[in-house]
Order: sequence, then C-alpha cells, then structure tokens
Amino acid sequence: MNNGTTNTNKKNFKNNSRPRKSPEEYEAEKKAQLERQSKNLDMIEDVAAILDEFLTKGEGYKITMKDVLTIMTDTKGHAAEDTKPISQFSYILLDLANARKNTKISGDRLNIRVMYIEERLKTSYKSELHPRIVEMIKTYSTLFKWDNGANGEDYTAITEKE
Repeated sequence: MNNGTTNTNKKNFKNNSRPRKSPEEYEAEKKAQLERQSKNLDMIEDVAAILDEFLTKGEGYKITMKDVLTIMTDTKGHAAEDTKPISQFSYILLDLANARKNTKISGDRLNIRVMYIEERLKTSYKSELHPRIVEMIKTYSTLFKWDNGANGEDYTAITEKE
C-alpha cells in the first residue's frame, strides 16, 4: 500500500541533494560578501562626500547624477562600471542633496529622507558595517543634517488630503 511517503521522500532527497557547505566554505563566502559590501560602502561614502561638499560650497541649485559620476570616475578613481551596484543609494542620496537646496521642502520631509537612507543602508548591509554607516551620517553633517525645528505642524497625512 502506497501512503505517499515514497514520493515525499524522493522530493526531499532531490531538494537536499546539494552538498552542505563546510564551515570553511561558509566563512569564506561570508568574508567575500563583507569585502564586497565594504567596497560598495566606500563608494557610497564617496558619493556622500561629494554631495556634502556640494551643499557646503553652496554653488549651484542642483547636482545631477552625471556630475556625481564624473567626480567619482575622474577624482575618486572609481570605474563607472563599479558604481552600478550602488546606483540606488546614489539616487536617494542625490535626492536628499537636491531636496536640501529646495527651500519649499519642510524639515520634516528632510528628516524622513535621512531616516529612510539610514534604514535602507542598515537593512542592505551586514551588521558588521553598521558602525561605519552611523559614522558616515555623523561625518557628512551638512547632507545628513537633522532638523530639530521640525515638529510635524506643516505635515498633513495623505488620508486627510482631498
């Protein structure tokens, strides 16, 4: 009598037929991932430095991704191809920098952007790199400036809008 256990066992065997990684293989993979993430975080810090300097100098009203990539390749020495893995972070940092230049954007909304960037970085990168993320936010204080005067008074919830 076949009660279905044979088919289940075959499925489990098929799914488990991949050999398990040895502790050495696991550690090597983890180390390689940490190195990749560390390199990417170096580039993100370079983007933050570029944008912080743009805001500090006060020249111009807006900075574009083309401007950032030119500085990354010409001045910082990164290959354009290497910047692709961090492009999403570059865009959200660029958004924050350009929002800081716009006088019509409230401090609350700027604070939301800062929190969002920190949250995205911390959820995307290993916990071993979190101290670097916090330090980057402290270092580039013009870009990541927290608006203590923001109190939510000029913020209307979406559900309350017509």
